[in-house]
Amino acid sequence: RIPAMNPTRYSKELHRFTARLTVWFKTDELGMEKEEILNRATTFALRDISKPENDLIFVAPQHVIAPWRYPKYHAHAMEWLGRIHEGHCTYRLDLRSQNDGPPTRSFLFDQIFYHSKRDFALLKIKGCTWENLKEENGGKDAPFEPLSLRDSNHLLQHDEPCKIPGFQVEEMEETEEEIKE
Repeated sequence: RIPAMNPTRYSKELHRFTARLTVWFKTDELGMEKEEILNRATTFALRDISKPENDLIFVAPQHVIAPWRYPKYHAHAMEWLGRIHEGHCTYRLDLRSQNDGPPTRSFLFDQIFYHSKRDFALLKIKGCTWENLKEENGGKDAPFEPLSLRDSNHLLQHDEPCKIPGFQVEEMEETEEEIKE
């Protein structure tokens, strides 16, 4: 048995909560004339429902946002990657339609907060609230939903079930033809 991802089971659920983060970079030191894609990752938004006027906070893996901070993880590329820093990069939030087509809207992140010990970072776009995103999308809901933060009176309990959106891995029977390939 081999694990397999079943796109029909996870894509709508995954896209309901996620957007795409694209890291673009350009440095004269490497002879670059235009920006190129450094990395892409899935990101998801958090919002404080008790303060809807607050900006959305986006969460993404730090090793994607700032790969030069992970020399052991990216050892094969550190010769050139070690010469890049945040000042060479542009961080863009790409909103996409549910059918996974090209981005419908893009926004530039203007603040990044790195966790000191974990592989995640928080990104913000000044003035990017859930209401603003809906307005930018012609009054319709944006193509994703932010996850709501609970207030301190309703924290997750020790034995309370928790659903985390993402890829669902299923066990699949391997056929003889697949084994031979």
